[in-house]
Amino acid sequence: MKTENSKRKYFAPSEPGKVSSPQKGYLLRWYCDKKNEVLAEGPFSIYEKAIDEQNAKLIIGICSWLVPYDG
Repeated sequence: MKTENSKRKYFAPSEPGKVSSPQKGYLLRWYCDKKNEVLAEGPFSIYEKAIDEQNAKLIIGICSWLVPYDG
């Protein structure tokens, strides 16, 4: 059961009662100096969009990386 204070994100199929199908995706992770923690954005289904977001962070000096998921 998910609690209100949970930091985890859960993804469910768009139709109730259906099983979500495996999909390739990318999670963007980066280190936040101000919060002293690793944050995440995504998942991205389009590789180029994930790379664009990562490059935007790298250009301003934020350590970031992509985590690929094969689904």
